[in-house]
Amino acid sequence: MRIGIVTHAYFPHFGGVSENVAGVSRTLRELGHHVTVITAGARRAPVEPDLVRMGGQMMVPWNGATVNFTYGRGLSLRLAEIYRQRRLDLVHIHCPLAPMLPIEGLRAARGRPVVGMFHATAESNLGYHLFRPLLTREFRRITVPVAVSEPARRFVAQYFPGSYRLVPNGVDVERFSPRVPPGIRSEGRPVILIMGRLDPRKGVEHAIDALPRVVAALGPITMIVAGDGPRAPSLRRRAKRVAPGLVRFLGPVPATQVPGLYAAADCLCAPAVRNESFGIVLAEAMAGGRPVVASDISGYRLLVVPGQTGFLVPPGDPAALANALITVLADRRLAASMGAAGRQRALSLAWERVTARLLNVYREALGETRVETPEVALEDWSGEPSAALVSPAPSEPDAILTP
Repeated sequence: MRIGIVTHAYFPHFGGVSENVAGVSRTLRELGHHVTVITAGARRAPVEPDLVRMGGQMMVPWNGATVNFTYGRGLSLRLAEIYRQRRLDLVHIHCPLAPMLPIEGLRAARGRPVVGMFHATAESNLGYHLFRPLLTREFRRITVPVAVSEPARRFVAQYFPGSYRLVPNGVDVERFSPRVPPGIRSEGRPVILIMGRLDPRKGVEHAIDALPRVVAALGPITMIVAGDGPRAPSLRRRAKRVAPGLVRFLGPVPATQVPGLYAAADCLCAPAVRNESFGIVLAEAMAGGRPVVASDISGYRLLVVPGQTGFLVPPGDPAALANALITVLADRRLAASMGAAGRQRALSLAWERVTARLLNVYREALGETRVETPEVALEDWSGEPSAALVSPAPSEPDAILTP
């Protein structure tokens, strides 16, 4: 199969879409398919085989985060020429209704089957509301719409109803593994890791505010914040004021060093307050055998089994966050048990399994017969508020992809 993947977000910009593109394209190539990734231009970006860059890119605040916006002239014409030259059988477009590259990718398809994958979640979208008639016309160019989670499907379907397939994000379970050696020294202190862009919706300030309570209960600890973003300066000032000497800001971290950071941590803290449709960093931490303390928001409920793989706490509540962190860090046996359960849950999201499901979506778009895959099924989990929050009592796991 000759597949084109069009994405406005890709490395060197980190994020869920970039990880999805990298994981899927690598796995498809290993299976013998021809994959061309088409994305925006970027400074100091490494040259990769079968990667085409076009146009320019800027970062734009949206949905409590910072997203990629591609601009340039003649994008549709150039895309159509690439589709023709590469003899693509199918085009897979991420965030297909986002300007400009994704929408131009839709228009350039000109009859080719299109799989459109939606990643975002929110309560509402002003752009979708205002431009719904125009975007509905573009949406109809999609042969098979896909969402990475039920919260993502529910969000986009309120504006553009359709028969969506659910294909989750995946995780590299070899790269992120309990066998990875620690990448930094802990100096004998418990280590809490926060990983990702420092955007407003990530809620890192609440984790910083929780630290005095954790230190009062456990003594000195270290919080490592890996990532950069618009909130970085204010968060550094807050840490100096609220938790002096307890927080290490690493800034942007090379991809090669990320697994070692998970390995060095005693737990991952994900204090986002809203609009997370999945939570790839949670899957990475769980694949590395680390317990997770996260906000009880829709996308994170898809991954964390409260009391078994970690804890979910009310978003924006430093006291509840501190209590959960204390529980995990104070009980090594509990932390080890949660890490092992998280690893097993993450194995169900190995890229090989997720890509097998995606290939069936491709076959559907091409009008081909679907191929049976052994026990691969996505749970239709609504992501409604969890009944169990901070409680060490174990509960039965709800597998995302059954083993």
